[in-house]
Amino acid sequence: MRTARARYADERGYVLVMVLAVMLFALAIGTAVLAETISSRQLTTHDMRVRRAQQAADAGVQQQLYDESEQNVAASYNFTGGPLALTGFVDCLVPEFNASVQLTGLYAYASSAGACPSAWSSSTGGALAPQYTALDNHDYYESEYFSNKEEVGGSGYGSVVEFPDVVALGCDSSSPSTCSTTPGPSGNAYSRELVKLAPTGPLQAIEGVGNVTINGLSALGLGAVAINGDIDAGGQLTWPTIAAAVNVSGSSIAATFAAKSFNPSNGITTAQKVTLSGYCSAGAPSATCDIERPAPITSATTCAACASGITCASCTGGGYNSGTDTFALTGGTATFAAGDYVFCNFNATGGTINTTPSSTAPVRIFILPPNLSNPSGPCYGQGSQNASTGVWTGVGNFTAIDGLNNALTGSVNGVTGALNPSGLQIYDEGDGNWDNDTSVSIGEPAGCAALCINLTSLAPQTMVVYAPTSSVNLNTGTCSVGLGATCLVGTASAFAGSVVGDNVEITATVITQDLDLGNYPLDSGSSALRPSQYVQCDASVTNLTNSLSADTGGC
Repeated sequence: MRTARARYADERGYVLVMVLAVMLFALAIGTAVLAETISSRQLTTHDMRVRRAQQAADAGVQQQLYDESEQNVAASYNFTGGPLALTGFVDCLVPEFNASVQLTGLYAYASSAGACPSAWSSSTGGALAPQYTALDNHDYYESEYFSNKEEVGGSGYGSVVEFPDVVALGCDSSSPSTCSTTPGPSGNAYSRELVKLAPTGPLQAIEGVGNVTINGLSALGLGAVAINGDIDAGGQLTWPTIAAAVNVSGSSIAATFAAKSFNPSNGITTAQKVTLSGYCSAGAPSATCDIERPAPITSATTCAACASGITCASCTGGGYNSGTDTFALTGGTATFAAGDYVFCNFNATGGTINTTPSSTAPVRIFILPPNLSNPSGPCYGQGSQNASTGVWTGVGNFTAIDGLNNALTGSVNGVTGALNPSGLQIYDEGDGNWDNDTSVSIGEPAGCAALCINLTSLAPQTMVVYAPTSSVNLNTGTCSVGLGATCLVGTASAFAGSVVGDNVEITATVITQDLDLGNYPLDSGSSALRPSQYVQCDASVTNLTNSLSADTGGC
C-alpha cells in the first residue's frame, strides 16, 4: 500500500511530459514564425518585382513621350501655301513636342481628309509600333502611343481633334525574352499603365475658346467674307450675311465651322457646320467637342533681343523701356529683326511696325502675365485691374492699332516673295483664366466713327496669334463711308495664318489658314501634350498587340 501511494505521489514523469509539451509548443511557434518570415520575404520579393515592373512601365510611358518629341516629319517637307499655293497639308498637321512635353512644331498626320504623308505605320491604325526594351537582367517593357483621331464634321473635313493614349507594360523576369510571350510565364511579374492625355490637335484658321465673330467687306449693312480654312468656337460663331466657305484643296478638304451655336444659323450650308457638345475631355473621343487650348508659358522674363533687335526711325512714344519691359509707340517706324521679344505690355497706338524674319528664324513677341502677388516678378506693380470687369490696363496686353507688316521674304513652294505667316508669332500668357481680362488688338479699332478719321488701308495681315485666355481683335478693314457710328461702305484686306484667343473678332475679306510651319516652327511654351490621368491596369495582358481595346482591357 505504501509502495502504491509513493508511486502515485511521485511526479517526476509529469515534469518530463511538461517539458516535451513546452518543446513542442516552442517548435510550433518557431515553425509558424519561420513560415511567416518566408511568406513575408516572398511577399516582399513579389512586391519588389511588381515595383520593378511598374518602374519599367513608367519608363515605357516616358519613352513614348520622348519619341513623340523627336518626331519631325515636317522637316522633310515644305508645309507652306498661302493664296498662291495652298495645300491640304495644313489640315493634317499635329503638334510636335520636346522631352519637357512642350510644343516645338508640327508634323504630318495621315488623314483621310487630305493627301498628307504618314507619320505612322498605316497597318497599325495610326499608332506608333510598340517599343520593346530590356532595361537590365530583370526589367523589360513594351509601350505604344495611340492618337485616337476624330475629324470634326466627319471624314473628309480635315479638322482634327486627337485624344491621345499611351499604354505601357512593364515586366520583371529572370528571362526577359519570355516577357512578351502569351500567356506570360507564371514566374514573371507584370505592371500595365494607361495614360490619358489632354485632347489636342492642329491649329485652325480661327479658334475661340469662347466666341468667334467674323466681319467682312461691308456695304450698306451687308458683310461678305471668303474663308479658306477651319473656324472653331467653343461658344457662339457669328459671321456676315454673305459668307463663302472656299474649298481649300481641290475636292479633298472643305472648310469646317464648329461651334456650340451659330449666328446666322443658316449662313453656311449644313454640311459645313458642326454643332459642338462642349469641351473635349481626355479619353472620350467625340467628333462634336472643342479643344480648350492652354495658355502659353514663357520662361524668359527679360527682353534680351530688344537692345539690338529693335531699330527706330523717328519713333515717338518711348519705344522699349528696359526698366519695365514695356514697349510704346505713337509715331515713326519701328523694325523688329528675327528673335524673341518679351514684354510686360506692348502698346503701339500709332506709327509703323515692321517685322523682318530671317530665312531661319521668325519674329516672336511674348506678353508676360500681369503680376501683383510676386514682388520678384518682372511685371510686379505695373498696370491696374478694373475691380468690376477684371480687365487689365497697362500690363498683359498687346496693341498695334495700325497693324504689323510681316516682311515677305524667301521662297514658298517655289514662289519668291510669298506670304510667310509664321514669320511673325505673337503669344499672350494672360492672367491665368479664360476671362478675356487681357487683350490682343491688331489693326484699326472697330466702329465706323473712328475708322473714318483714319482711312489708312492696311496691308494683308499675316501672322500666328496664340492667346487662348485673352480677347483678340484683328482688323484689316477701314470705313470708307460712314454715318455717325454706322459704316455704310467699308473696305477690308486679307488675313493669312492662325488666330487662337478666348473671344475672337476678326475683320477681313479673305481668311486663309496657313501656318507655313515647314519654315518657322511654333514656340515651345504651349504645352499641347499633357497627361491628364494615370490608370493602373490589372495583369491580364502580358503582350501588347497594337489594339487599343485589347491592350486597355482591365484598365
